[in-house]
Amino acid sequence: MKVYYVVLIILVSVLFSCQKEQRQALPGEVIITGKVENPQAGGIIVLERLDDNGTQVIDSTSIDGSEFQFFVKEESQSFYRINIFDRQIVTFILSGDDKQIDVTADGGKATGDFTIRGSVVNDQKNRIDSIFASYNEIFRTIDEDASEARENQELVEFERLRTRFFLENDRKNRAMKKAIWDATPNLSAIYGLNYLDAESEFQFLDSLATSFKESGKLLSYTETIVSRVESMRKLAIGSPAPEISLPSPDGKVIKLSSLKGKYVLIDFWAAWCRPCRQENPNVKRVYAAYADKGFEILGVSLDRQKNDWVKAIEKDDLPWLHVSDLQYYNSAAARLYEINAIPATYLVDPEGKIVAKGLRGPTLKAKLQEIFG
Repeated sequence: MKVYYVVLIILVSVLFSCQKEQRQALPGEVIITGKVENPQAGGIIVLERLDDNGTQVIDSTSIDGSEFQFFVKEESQSFYRINIFDRQIVTFILSGDDKQIDVTADGGKATGDFTIRGSVVNDQKNRIDSIFASYNEIFRTIDEDASEARENQELVEFERLRTRFFLENDRKNRAMKKAIWDATPNLSAIYGLNYLDAESEFQFLDSLATSFKESGKLLSYTETIVSRVESMRKLAIGSPAPEISLPSPDGKVIKLSSLKGKYVLIDFWAAWCRPCRQENPNVKRVYAAYADKGFEILGVSLDRQKNDWVKAIEKDDLPWLHVSDLQYYNSAAARLYEINAIPATYLVDPEGKIVAKGLRGPTLKAKLQEIFG
């Protein structure tokens, strides 16, 4: 009798073990199979889903060998990631109609290689990642060569490399935008936006948002990108600069619109901001050079105390216009221009339209030289 029970237990164990290995996907499920090149005995692998609400753990497994498997029911395009032993994170996209995704990962380090196959949408993501990686290697080489040229005082070579950097960066942006556009309106296109400077590529972002909106796909993500574009539009290059109407140190209200007819640098700063104070001599030099040519500065202080603000103006000898409501980052102007760090600048043309952002030091000087000659 004891032998019978022992045999029965063994048979049940084998049966359940076999059933686990032969598990088939249920209707609507996608099988995620994986292989780890550097497995960790008893290591935990976690599958997580990423959305607007954060990260949600979907499943986890412990492996003694090198292979793992997950089953997921996903009806829409969504971001997922696999955390392998807390050593490596592998991010991918499920399209909602995938049947099987095959993952191969190093598993031994955060920067380890990995491949993901089985999803057209994820193939698009891989293409975008590949473009970034290839150009990142080019930029790394240029940076190393430029550093060597600078150390050896090879100015001609340094300028050649600097020019090459801008050319390669332009090529990268064109290639990236094509890959993103080709992926539209899939989630891989939204993923690709992480590799673009939204400010300088606003027109492309605007077109992309329109395409997503017209497609009717990825509703929550579409709403996010459309909302982002609308928020950026009011501060985009070429848009009318939002009105600023704040008091000067003597209590007189100054409006940005009263300065139409001049190029106006809106300079967000504060007495307590060390980088701002360090930048002031540079701003003074360009003001002295162009003030009589139609250039004005409207300094918007994010100070809290009037005494600190006024003392800083006097100490740094800042001869341009100054305004503040002494509300720190809660300043009406700071909120209007979405300022979350200073110094920050906007250059407004004589018609009151934004023509540049973030100009400081050499970039400010170069832009004013371009305008005034």
